[in-house]
Amino acid sequence: MTLISENLQKQGYYTTMAGKWHAGAHFEGQIPMNRGFNSSFCYLNGEEDHYTQVFSMLGGVDLYEDEGPALGKNGTYGGTMYVAHHLQAIKTFVQSGHENIFLYAPFQNTHAPLQVPAEYLNTSITPNGGKQTFFGMIRFLDEGVGKIYSAFTAADLWDNTLLVFSADNGGEQAGQGNNWPLRGGKYTDFEGGVRVSAFASGGFLPEPLRGTSTQELIHICDMWSTFSALAGVSNFDVDERAQSFGGVPPIDSIDVSSVFTTVGGRSARQNITLSSTAFLSHNLKIVFESAGGKNKWVEPQFPAFDNNGSTKGLETPGPRCNPCLFDVVNDPREMHDLSQNASFQQVLGDLWLALNASVLTTFQTGDDGYDGGYTQCVTNDAYKATHGGFIGPLCTKPTRRHSK
Repeated sequence: MTLISENLQKQGYYTTMAGKWHAGAHFEGQIPMNRGFNSSFCYLNGEEDHYTQVFSMLGGVDLYEDEGPALGKNGTYGGTMYVAHHLQAIKTFVQSGHENIFLYAPFQNTHAPLQVPAEYLNTSITPNGGKQTFFGMIRFLDEGVGKIYSAFTAADLWDNTLLVFSADNGGEQAGQGNNWPLRGGKYTDFEGGVRVSAFASGGFLPEPLRGTSTQELIHICDMWSTFSALAGVSNFDVDERAQSFGGVPPIDSIDVSSVFTTVGGRSARQNITLSSTAFLSHNLKIVFESAGGKNKWVEPQFPAFDNNGSTKGLETPGPRCNPCLFDVVNDPREMHDLSQNASFQQVLGDLWLALNASVLTTFQTGDDGYDGGYTQCVTNDAYKATHGGFIGPLCTKPTRRHSK
């Protein structure tokens, strides 16, 4: 499908990104520069080492700049490099003649592996080394966002900027994350896994909206239509590229720009398909989940010391949901299952049908066999051998031969 960056680039925006890509890298056509970005500095996959940039699953250095591997630039804490790229990109934009900028900053912090420069550690917070590192990574993230804000301010851009900050999922409880008081975390469809920290800021926000909160239903995919609408993209509710391929369902994104522009602005979103086993409609959610494991409640200080058994008293396993029905507005901790309540049998059935219907339009890029003409492929080992141990897209378009 068409990315936000492509929509905005067509509107004349200077588009830039640095950090985690993880949106396809097998084909050369999937790298950021071929998906609507004017500049990029990123790692293509996930969970690379923050210092060496080695991605162990493929056994190579994962660091990519614009059109190719960032040879010789690995070996520095990733967040430091990504922030530096953002700051330089803002300067480049000011000098470029473009009127608008779209800056995508998918920080690697606080993703595993948990690593951070020593100066960001604060041993007075907790005796737990893992938690110290986790908090240090958050501190680094906070500082990095602050530097980007300062650069926008220094360039006299902030007064017309909309900043949207959002986590991509709840905290990973096995990796120092804590979603208290919510149930569950990353890899679950409980509120601890899907209700995330998010805020909007910038001079673009009307002054009466600043410092307020909203309970409107918004999914991260709604930023596609919302940013497109704000940028003046026509027919933003239809992805013509996606429609040109058979089997691709209509986009799920909904324009929620009124939430950012109007006091009391409403979201048109009524429901969210959380996964193939969970569906949210207004305030009611149906969810299927096995007992125990990541299905649990934890205390505010979890984990207090370490994960070797001393925290067992600080977590309460959750029972099986087959399915459960929760009112996540009045019961955000999901402690009161309504699935056996006679008054909710009709809505339970309706949500079950809605979930099953939504699963029918599930689509995963790659499942359709599309190769985009990038059919000249090499092995991962062959790519690394010709690119100094770095990894990258394995398939390119065949080189045309011209006859004399």
